[in-house]
Amino acid sequence: MLIRLSLILAIIAGLAAGVVNFTVVKGKIDTLTNDRNDQRSQKEQAQKDLASTRKTLKETQDTLETTKTQLADSEKKLQKASNDLLAANGKIDDLNTKLTKTSQQLNEAQGNLEAYKATGLTAPEVLALDKTLKQTQQALAVATDEKLVMTHRIAQLKNQIDQIFGNGGPVQLPAGLKGEVMAVDPKWEFVVLNVGRFAEW
Repeated sequence: MLIRLSLILAIIAGLAAGVVNFTVVKGKIDTLTNDRNDQRSQKEQAQKDLASTRKTLKETQDTLETTKTQLADSEKKLQKASNDLLAANGKIDDLNTKLTKTSQQLNEAQGNLEAYKATGLTAPEVLALDKTLKQTQQALAVATDEKLVMTHRIAQLKNQIDQIFGNGGPVQLPAGLKGEVMAVDPKWEFVVLNVGRFAEW
């Protein structure tokens, strides 16, 4: 009887120990399971975060490339705008120069017009005077050329006379020389004589 009682107590104690062990092990198993589930959740979340980060990084890289392209285009446009501005400034300077020149010409034209009005002459009269002036200038040029030719001719004749009669000495005329006065010029103070063979000079 005592053995049976001891056996029962042993079984009860074993069952109690098994229940305790099961409870403790189950708690540890639950804890490990919860830790595993938490780690799995954290891992999945980390993977999601990593995928999201990679996606964001890719979008950022794409945006950076787009920004670089836009920046390069902007720099080209800025350079073109700068060149266009320089060209426009050059054209403005040219226009200012032309404007200044045109203003000077206009002032000169206005001065000429005022001078023309001050003469009291009509346009046909001015044209006639201009024509007369040009004819007079041409005639003066012709007369000047003729005077130069005559001056050279006189110098040649004077040299010939000096060679024949000497320079400043008395003129020796043949005895019985007779001649005829052909021309007298009191302005130039000379007389043209026809004395036979001397007339060719």
